[in-house]
Amino acid sequence: MPVTTSWGCETVRPILFTVGGVDIQAFWLSAFLGFLLGFLTVRSEVRRRGLGEDVTYDLVLAAYIGGWVGADR
Repeated sequence: MPVTTSWGCETVRPILFTVGGVDIQAFWLSAFLGFLLGFLTVRSEVRRRGLGEDVTYDLVLAAYIGGWVGADR
């Protein structure tokens, strides 16, 4: 259910929908989609440059960990 402001406008829905009793939250869905799109972009660029695909996983994992650690600072 969307949150409504005092002047009647809807704000972000913290819980978008429920699947099998598990609430799907807007933040985690957007974080996952960003991660997925970043992975697909890096994989495409790695293939275009002719590098080994194992580089893709290493880069994305390092960026993922660095992003979360850096966001906490």
